Amino acid sequence: MERNIAREDAEALYLGNLNTVSFDLSLPQRGKQGSEIAWTSDNPLFLRPDGRVVRPAYGRGSRDVTLQARLQYGEQTAERSFTVHILEEKIPVRLGSVRPVTVSAIPGETFFLPSAAVAQAENGELIAVPVIWDDGAERMYAECGQKRASGVLKDTMTPVTAEITVQRTMPAAPRKIWAEPFLSPMSVLDEGGPFWDAQCRGLRHLLTLDVDRLLWNFRVTAGLDTRGAQPMEGWDAPDSKLRGHTTGHCLSALALAWEATGEVKIREKAVTLLGGLQECQAPSGYLGGFPEEPFDELENLTPYPAIWAPYYTLHKLLAGLLDCSRAFQSETALQTAVSLGGWVCRRLEGLTHEQLSAMWSTYIAGEFGGLGESLARLCELTGDRRYLRAARRLDNDKLFYPMSLGLDALTGLHANQHIPQAIGALRMYAVCGEERYYQIASHFWDIVTNSHVYAVGGTGEGEMFHQPGLIGRLLSDQTAESCASYNMLKLTGELYRYEPESVLMEYFERTLYNHILAAAEPNDHGGTTYFLPLAPGFRKLYSGDDENTCCHGTGLESAFKYADCAYARFGDALAVNLFINSHIRWKEKNIVLYQTVREERDGIVSSLRLSGAGTVRLHVRRPAWLSGEAVFSLNGKPAVLQEADSYFAAGLLSDGDILVCRFPCKVHLESPQDAPELASVCWGPWVLAAVSPEKKPLSLASSLEQTGDGPYFRLGAAGAQLMPLYMIKDEPYQVYLARP
Repeated sequence: MERNIAREDAEALYLGNLNTVSFDLSLPQRGKQGSEIAWTSDNPLFLRPDGRVVRPAYGRGSRDVTLQARLQYGEQTAERSFTVHILEEKIPVRLGSVRPVTVSAIPGETFFLPSAAVAQAENGELIAVPVIWDDGAERMYAECGQKRASGVLKDTMTPVTAEITVQRTMPAAPRKIWAEPFLSPMSVLDEGGPFWDAQCRGLRHLLTLDVDRLLWNFRVTAGLDTRGAQPMEGWDAPDSKLRGHTTGHCLSALALAWEATGEVKIREKAVTLLGGLQECQAPSGYLGGFPEEPFDELENLTPYPAIWAPYYTLHKLLAGLLDCSRAFQSETALQTAVSLGGWVCRRLEGLTHEQLSAMWSTYIAGEFGGLGESLARLCELTGDRRYLRAARRLDNDKLFYPMSLGLDALTGLHANQHIPQAIGALRMYAVCGEERYYQIASHFWDIVTNSHVYAVGGTGEGEMFHQPGLIGRLLSDQTAESCASYNMLKLTGELYRYEPESVLMEYFERTLYNHILAAAEPNDHGGTTYFLPLAPGFRKLYSGDDENTCCHGTGLESAFKYADCAYARFGDALAVNLFINSHIRWKEKNIVLYQTVREERDGIVSSLRLSGAGTVRLHVRRPAWLSGEAVFSLNGKPAVLQEADSYFAAGLLSDGDILVCRFPCKVHLESPQDAPELASVCWGPWVLAAVSPEKKPLSLASSLEQTGDGPYFRLGAAGAQLMPLYMIKDEPYQVYLARP
């Protein structure tokens, strides 16, 4: 019998102790008898195929990664798997200081001390660290005065003190809502331009989805016939621990598509899907693509990936049901949501404060998405305050306490696990008026957009927040998760209602144009990039129906949200925030405003035409990318518009009036604060990408030659082509280039 050298080499492989890995592994490229070895990892975030180890940050938990060796010797092949237990990083042993915890309390009312404190490492970095309080976190003081509590940081002997002010206070006056962004179906796209094309592709793909496949996991869980359908794939496959989440995204996408397009087949598909889900909902009120056991395991603090974010999956369903209730005026959707929300309330009401705090601070397993927002929405819809009380039980001190103080302790936190929590805090403020919720959301937005975003508006590297200001040193193929930008735009739009400042719309425009649009697959497959690579020479990789990732799910929704916030109501005035081919129908004012946009060689031209029996005062955002002075004409004659608060005031317009806005554009460079030697090239609202396979940043020493109207350039006489990032399909590209 012929010897199998490949198998013998596989059996002889020895990698040392893989139970407590904290250093890079030395992976042999050849076996003892000469077999060639190729290595793969099922989680390259923590273990690269070349053996490089990236330990999970403190608080994320140690991780088991499967390392696969494939050996070949001539025609012979063999494989061998290794389980590598990678230890999470230790908490910094030497902390520079721990910020005293400050708490306000009302006499006679029970409250809880924060379950996390802010510690400062010797390098100045702030981190949120769990606290173990002496005598527990629950407190109640009958009399007013100053109180003190003590404890230690978890996993250390570092002392923590809490200064507690017990006093009777008057509730803060609710903040005024200054602006109301118009959403679909009031604000919709018109034909022409990249956003319209992307929406059409999204619609065509959404119409191809099989409702019975979307119901497959739910019918299996409920013990119902699957009606001959094929199971879902990827993250929704029968063995996936996140199965069911895409169905929730599809509910939201169907609702948004109906509002954006009015396509009758979309409504029919939604009605069928909603009826199938209602049929699957058990008498307990639970609805899911998997049984209830993962919720039990989470309560016992079972880590990821043994379980995978059961409340996150549930949130996608609840959000989708509420979106369908709004869009289709569906009683089926509302009642299914009410029943599912009741199940959540009952589940959370049976848990202690300590259990909840431990669950929500658990990496990935405790991720619950925007469940707080959905519960607050249920409270608004039904008037039942039980949903509000349940939403409060989602307060995550690891994020909320530092944010309430305006402190950046995001390092080491999973970006998209926490962005929806800030959205939930803002919705909580809208319902209960508690000022701390507003401060949490507002501070979070400021911190992320000022210190944690790339040129395209996206945030996070390897899904994680890192040290403030680290951008240029965090360029890789795993930058800017699409889900994170989807949720940051949602938070931005909600904050704009209270703070209608142009800086919010500057971020909104930057991220919508250069990440969300750029992440959409340029065909009818409905794919979206999971990460948008920003290291030089990489290509976009799209996640579609074969993978059903979270970013694929939000991508289904994003295709119908391009006109969100393009317009907003300022009392009786109308603000134009985004320059996109679209129109706004304001029924109460009996007007329709049409906008057409074109790109010329030296700038962008927006033409605004009013139709209808009413009149309106128009305000046009002054874009930050404006190069020089804007030029206006009204009905063909030069016009002078006054500027206030970064908006141009156009005065009162009536039927037939046409305001033309010319915004000069020039190429401008933007450098990351930590890497002044790099720069992204921008023209107007667009971030440009250079088509190039080079892994070293191209030099901007050569002149940029404009090759047509709008943002199209060539680097040097025969150099790389530069164009908006959304136009890049499968080509390798660079976004950050080298300054001369």
